[in-house]
Amino acid sequence: MVILANNVTTFDPKSGKHVGKNHNKLKEELLLKGFQPMKVTALWNHKGQTPFAIVEFGKEWDGFHNAMMLERSFQAEHCGKKDYLNLRQRDRGDRLFGWMARGDDYNNFSDIFGKHLRDNGDLKTVSGKEAEDDRKAKKLVFGLANTLMLKNKEYEQAASKYHEASEYLTKVMTQKEEMVEHFNKEISKIRQNEMAIAEQKKADEQMMHLAEEHKKAKEILHKKIHELERGLDAKQALELEIEQLRGAIQVMNHIGETDLEEKKKLEAIKMDLQEKEEELEGEEALLQSLVIKERKNSVFDRIRDGNVSPNRKLVNPLSKPIVWSVMLEEYRKWRGKNVKWHGLRSEQVLCDHFCYKRVGRVRKEHADALFLFWLEKCTFSERSSSVGRRDF
Repeated sequence: MVILANNVTTFDPKSGKHVGKNHNKLKEELLLKGFQPMKVTALWNHKGQTPFAIVEFGKEWDGFHNAMMLERSFQAEHCGKKDYLNLRQRDRGDRLFGWMARGDDYNNFSDIFGKHLRDNGDLKTVSGKEAEDDRKAKKLVFGLANTLMLKNKEYEQAASKYHEASEYLTKVMTQKEEMVEHFNKEISKIRQNEMAIAEQKKADEQMMHLAEEHKKAKEILHKKIHELERGLDAKQALELEIEQLRGAIQVMNHIGETDLEEKKKLEAIKMDLQEKEEELEGEEALLQSLVIKERKNSVFDRIRDGNVSPNRKLVNPLSKPIVWSVMLEEYRKWRGKNVKWHGLRSEQVLCDHFCYKRVGRVRKEHADALFLFWLEKCTFSERSSSVGRRDF
């Protein structure tokens, strides 16, 4: 701290006290001289403002150096402490004196600034200040060392937590990627299943449509088979009548010449035979046309001629080629050896049984095709030995 003295005061009749330059005015003058005071305090007593004021520059070394510079400034102008004490009051004039507060000022009990110094400051020597600063510095270094150690521990703990958090985050990200991959796979499976279900539904609809068409075609086929069998029965009946008429003619020719009545009967039989033969030819033509028409429109035609080679081969479920002419010959041989079946099964049932024995798990259309092929190629004796129709 720096003591300012001889701050001239005058009596103010309004306030009844002595007043001089206030603390702001004093601070401005010091600032103009290039000093940086922190605080200026004008000292007062019961009479008013005294001629003394205290300038504070701070307790650090910068403040001490500023106070020393201000004291030297006053000394250079012969306004230092010695100058103040050596001059009588009337010789001091209105000049402002100043000096750095020391021990004798601190312990001055006669002037007002002594009490202010004791109340607001500490008396320290330079060596004591240096020792105090050294202690503070050591304390600061020790505190900083402890702080640094604590910060290092905190850093290590934070680094450890960061490492744990990083590992956990890596694990979570890996799990997330695995979950996303699993989710994508499940979505892909679901989509594939949906596509498979849609395809299966489409296939089922197609199968139902084909089954419906097959059912309709089968009904048409059975109807045609009935028509062919009726035509075949009519043809067989005509053939039987023709054979009977021919037998009668042979008998009459064997007897020789007879009377006129017998000759008329013979001529009538011949005429009847001719009519039956013509009718038989018509039945054969009708039957042949029905067979040809059925071959073009029936399941037999699709199996035998529709999607197979020109050699009339068909691939059965066991991938064995079927040649229908060979099949028919084998059926005839098998049919002749299995006479025990006659009278017990219809021709259609025989065809079914033969196809199963011949090619294994054959489709029903194969047996139907064989039966129609047999109807087309069978002889009179085979038709005569054929048992009744198959019931549908």
